[in-house]
Amino acid sequence: DPLGMPKTSLGGGLRFGGYDTARNADESFFEPSFRLSHAATAKTSLDGRFGYMFRDNSDPAADGGEYGRFTYALGMNWNMTERTRLRLEGYRDFSPSFVSAGESFDSDGIRVRTNYASPFWRLSMSAFVGYERADYYSNYSAVASSGRRDGYFTGGVNVGRPVNISRWVDTSVSLFYDYSENDTNDSGAAYDRHFTGLRFTGSL
Repeated sequence: DPLGMPKTSLGGGLRFGGYDTARNADESFFEPSFRLSHAATAKTSLDGRFGYMFRDNSDPAADGGEYGRFTYALGMNWNMTERTRLRLEGYRDFSPSFVSAGESFDSDGIRVRTNYASPFWRLSMSAFVGYERADYYSNYSAVASSGRRDGYFTGGVNVGRPVNISRWVDTSVSLFYDYSENDTNDSGAAYDRHFTGLRFTGSL
């Protein structure tokens, strides 16, 4: 917490892991990042992270085997009323392709989510919409990219409430519906999907 900036917190973070996909060489990554949060007003707060993801491809021919990209995630939270919250966030990330050999993709996206805590029957309701664009590129400088571009639209609603099963575990049940659509220049990859169900969750 910087001196003279009581509403701002600064910090650092680290993500790491690996990918094992059928159509690409194994990859590992680690991503150090700078993080911040700022309470702009009594009802509004901002948060974000800015990082660089270092990646190591097990195939040394893939751009020297080591490469990376800048990443970020920025968000705003707004407590519109005592029971209603809104969150807006934008992000950039990148991943190896799970469908095309020798390629990875950058993804830029935006999401909006709202939550409402109902005074009746302890119900909680939420809805979200989002859009993400994915641009594919070759991992090998000597190999041309497929030029594939995906545009994912997602949306959904959720209604749930807590259920008392054990005092040691917080449990809840919810009914959800999610919709997703891929508007892509690869005709074989275009789809739209409707997904609904009953979800049970628990946490210690």
